[in-house]
Amino acid sequence: MSSHVSQKIAERGAIKKIGVVGMGYVGIPAAMLFADVVQFEKVYGFQRESATSGYKIEMLNRGESPLKGEEPGLEDLIEKVVDAGKFECTIGFFKDRRTRLQWTLSIQTPFLNKRDLLPNFSALKEGLKNVGRYLRPGMLVVLESTVTPGVLRQDLPGRFLKRSLALLPEPILPWPMPRNA
Repeated sequence: MSSHVSQKIAERGAIKKIGVVGMGYVGIPAAMLFADVVQFEKVYGFQRESATSGYKIEMLNRGESPLKGEEPGLEDLIEKVVDAGKFECTIGFFKDRRTRLQWTLSIQTPFLNKRDLLPNFSALKEGLKNVGRYLRPGMLVVLESTVTPGVLRQDLPGRFLKRSLALLPEPILPWPMPRNA
């Protein structure tokens, strides 16, 4: 770690709250694992209230997994962190700009047309736009979505490129994440 980064961490203090945008097969396990870390006070999951995925919000806040299939240990972890008050899922972004969050975006990039294999970045752009409203110097944004080369320079507002943006192109299987991390 560079001395500049170490100095910034010392000035601002440790990360205490994390916002995870996109409650899917990558975002849910990541949010739960973050929430299970003692050093983090709270993890907020953000999910669009769409016809295809809005149901996840209530399920997660009840401590239930909305993911289909066998996800060994995930349901227990969701219940644990929700019961402990360390995780909350919502549709709204914070009104209080003083809340210092570090952001992880795990938003799907499906194809516009499977024949042409052209990606649909509309949900990703919406998530980035929402997070962009709350960016302040020193905040970290980790993009964990699959993007094509050049899309960050073309489509992101300048405020992202001037602040801390990290790209993590899903180097692990979404679950069982604890065994892959």
